Amino acid sequence: MDEVIARIAQAIETAERILIITGAGLSADSGLPTYRGIGGLYNGQTAEGLPIEAALSGPMLQRDPALCWKYLAELGKACLGAHANAGHYAIAELQRLKPQCWVLTQNIDGYHRAAGSPPERLIEIHGELAPLYCQSCGAIDAQLAEHLSRPLPPRCRQCGGILRPPVVLFEEMLPIASFDFAMREALLDCCALDWSSISPAIFGALFQSIMDGKARRNLGAHYTSEENILKLIGPLFLDSLWEEFHRVKSNKSKLFEFHKKLRTLTFFDPACGCGNFLVIAYRELRKLELDVLRTVHEGPGSRFLDIHQEISVDVDQFYGIEIEEFPAQIAQVAMWLMDHQMNVRVSEEFGMYFARIPLKTSPHIV
Repeated sequence: MDEVIARIAQAIETAERILIITGAGLSADSGLPTYRGIGGLYNGQTAEGLPIEAALSGPMLQRDPALCWKYLAELGKACLGAHANAGHYAIAELQRLKPQCWVLTQNIDGYHRAAGSPPERLIEIHGELAPLYCQSCGAIDAQLAEHLSRPLPPRCRQCGGILRPPVVLFEEMLPIASFDFAMREALLDCCALDWSSISPAIFGALFQSIMDGKARRNLGAHYTSEENILKLIGPLFLDSLWEEFHRVKSNKSKLFEFHKKLRTLTFFDPACGCGNFLVIAYRELRKLELDVLRTVHEGPGSRFLDIHQEISVDVDQFYGIEIEEFPAQIAQVAMWLMDHQMNVRVSEEFGMYFARIPLKTSPHIV
C-alpha cells in the first residue's frame, strides 16, 4: 500500500494538469449519508412507497412540489448541519499548489467551495442547494435555512411561485457546459501542441509506461527508440534501397521499375509489440518513394500530376505478430496514423490533396 501511495504522490507531483472527480463518498466523513450502500439514502422506498429517485425527480417537483420538497428538505438540513472534512480541505490545498488542478463533483453540498476550492476550477455538475430561485418569476432567494423551518414547499416572496434549488433532479437533463474565457484558454492551450509532428511510434511507450512493472517484464514490453530502430533497419534493407535509388535515378525506365519494386516488398516483425519497428520502417519506405516521385516529376508542370495514381507503397505490405491484443490494436492504428502523416507530406509536396479515406487497406497485425 505504501508503494501505491508513493506512486500516486509522484504522479500528482509531476502532473501538469489534474482533474479530481468526487462523489457522495467524499462527504461521508462529514456525516452525510451516501446515496447507495449501507445506510444509503437511495436504499428502499420512501414513506409514500416511491423510489427516492421518483420523489426527487423533476416531474415530481411539478406534479407534487410538497412531496418533492419533503425529501429536498432532508438533503438540505443534512448539508446545512455538517461541514467540509479533511478530504475537502486537502483537495483545496492541492488546487492552491497546482494552478491547473480542477475538481468535478457530483455533490450538491457546497463543501468544496466552503473548503476553499476556487470557483473557477470547480465544476458542480449537479448544481448546488442554494440560492433558491422562483420557477415562475426567476427571483433569487438565498434564505434556504429559513425556508426549511417553514411549511413546504417554499414560496417566492415576490409572486408566490414555487421555489427550487439550482440542482439537477432525477429525469432532468444536465445543463450544457458554459464556454467561458477560462475554458477557451484551456482548450487553446491543449491545442497549441502540433500533434502532426509527433511520431505514432511513441504510442507503444505511452501505454507501456502505465503497465504493471512485473507484467511488462514478463511480456518483454520494452520500447525501442527511433534512433536504435534506424540503426537496425539501415543495414538490414534501407541503406541498400537508397543506394539502388541513387544508381538508377538518372534512368527513367529503371527508376520506374525501382518504384514498382517498392510496392512488392513485404516486411514482417514476429514480435511487433506496439508496432514501432513497423511504423518507422513504413515511414522510411514512404520517404524513399517520395524522393522517387520528386525525381520522376522534376521540372516544369510536375505539380499537376495525378498523385492518386502515383503513390503505391501502402500499409498492407507490413505484417506483425503480437501475443497481446491491445498492443496489436495500437500497432494497427499507429500504422494508419503514420500513413496519414505521410499522405499530408505528399499533399504539401505536390500541391494536390491526397488521403486514403475511407480506409481500404490494413496492416496485417495479429
